[in-house]
Amino acid sequence: SYFMAYIDSDSSRTDENRTVLMYSIYENGSWSNPQIILDDNTVDFEPSICADGNGGVHIVWQNGTQSFNNDVTLEVMAENVDIQYIHWNGSSFENSARLTTNNSSLEMMYKIVSSGSNVSVVWAQNSVNDTFGMSGTNSIHRKTFSNGTWQNIENIATNLNIISSLDTSYVASNNVIAYSTKTGTDTSTVNDLELFYYDGNTTNQLTNDSLVDYSLSMIDNELYWINGNSLVRIINGDTTTKETIVENMDVTSNRLKTFKNSNGDITAIW
Repeated sequence: SYFMAYIDSDSSRTDENRTVLMYSIYENGSWSNPQIILDDNTVDFEPSICADGNGGVHIVWQNGTQSFNNDVTLEVMAENVDIQYIHWNGSSFENSARLTTNNSSLEMMYKIVSSGSNVSVVWAQNSVNDTFGMSGTNSIHRKTFSNGTWQNIENIATNLNIISSLDTSYVASNNVIAYSTKTGTDTSTVNDLELFYYDGNTTNQLTNDSLVDYSLSMIDNELYWINGNSLVRIINGDTTTKETIVENMDVTSNRLKTFKNSNGDITAIW
């Protein structure tokens, strides 16, 4: 079976609150009737999901903390959405939890990954809720589920310039994070977009070159990203393992995503 989560429009709601998170399951040659995942009459945006390894999925998305009026501004909306989590166990939803509460920051670029009973959610925030991350400063945060409970939010990196991409993975039982960010303040160039790797204890800068490093994707212990006009890979955050996978990519290439099938074969899409 296959599980699909997506954003739809609920015409029974007001315009300001009508985006809703839906799901459908593909079994026996057809998709089930779409249903709402969590119907709390607030806006939903941009789901991110991962398999739990037992036929279910973990889901996070932006969920409004209140119903908005017709005079709502983008600034008010940005201050009043949090990351919402829920688990589909293969037959029903369970363990709904709001992961970010009592803050006025817009959580962006969030990713979720699991390993056994452990779950990790990472995201970026901007100090002035600039959705493009151009003004103010940017930071990266993490919240993990371990030992049967959600742990406190961790600050992984602070006072960053523009964050271009962000991803996370488990290497064995250790959650690692990679991100690309500008190391300089000159907004006229992106050649200073460099790659950083947090191994659970320390953060290491993986690149320091004149080529733009961006659009990263992690899968298990492998990290893929676009380096200039090439798709490259390293293992376990070790730059000595770097190898080129694809050369002479188009300069507009972006939104890299990697997948692994049951045979261990990896596919990269961009």
